[in-house]
This record gives sequence, C-alpha cells and structure tokens, in this order.
Amino acid sequence: MGELRPSTSPIIAKKSAQHCEITFSAAWQNESANVKADIRLIFDHSPLLRWQVDLDSRGTDLRVEMTFATGLPGDIAAGMPFDVVSRRGRRPRWPGSSPPTCKRS
Repeated sequence: MGELRPSTSPIIAKKSAQHCEITFSAAWQNESANVKADIRLIFDHSPLLRWQVDLDSRGTDLRVEMTFATGLPGDIAAGMPFDVVSRRGRRPRWPGSSPPTCKRS
C-alpha cells in the first residue's frame, strides 16, 4: 500500500557523556487511512541500540512493517512481546541529509 517516510528531520533530544537519544517521526497516508510513528533511538553504555516506536494508525486492514538500517551486515534480532524474531533491514530515506551521529567520549 505505501511506505512510511520520515516526516521530520532527526534531532538529538538528549546527550551526555554516556547517553544519547535521537528522535524523529515518520508517516504514511492515503484517502482512507494514515499511520504516524514517533521514533526514539537510545544509545548508552551497552552494545545495544534501543528503539522506541510509538505507532498511531487510523483506518482498516492496515499492517505496519518497519525496517531500519543498522550499518551492520546480517539479520537483526527484534524483541517482540512473546518472542525474538529475525529481521532484515533496508536503508531509511532521511529528509534532507544523513542522520545525526553521537560520538562516545
């Protein structure tokens, strides 16, 4: 049906020597349905990149699939409510330029 596209540029919402959070929104719509996602990437001292994705969808017969580029080869292990599933990513299309980066001190 469509593809969620970034609707805002990524911004660094919080940053410290040990922590960084980047936020942006993505959206898709047609005549009878729309989907909005507020996305937060959380970098900390662990080797994990945490994603918080809040979805708001309106319409019927919708299924939202989200993929994100990690810059690493191979599959991604995604934690789901009752399981861990393997996912393959695609490169997101950032509005304007490439996403911001956070460097560890």
